[in-house]
Amino acid sequence: MPPDWTTPFEPVQIGDNLYYVGSAGLSAFLLTSPEGHVLIDATLETNVAGILAACCVVLSASSI
Repeated sequence: MPPDWTTPFEPVQIGDNLYYVGSAGLSAFLLTSPEGHVLIDATLETNVAGILAACCVVLSASSI
């Protein structure tokens, strides 16, 4: 497994309500809305804690 698949990556807003929350080598996206949030493509089991932490960062900084 390439090391960047599990390397943490800062969340990045890529659209109005769309954020990249994946690792450095595997993508995962968080779609936010007042009605709820959707996590798309959760990559590897070993990345779950980091992705959830990135989602928390996004949601705590969001005005939603």
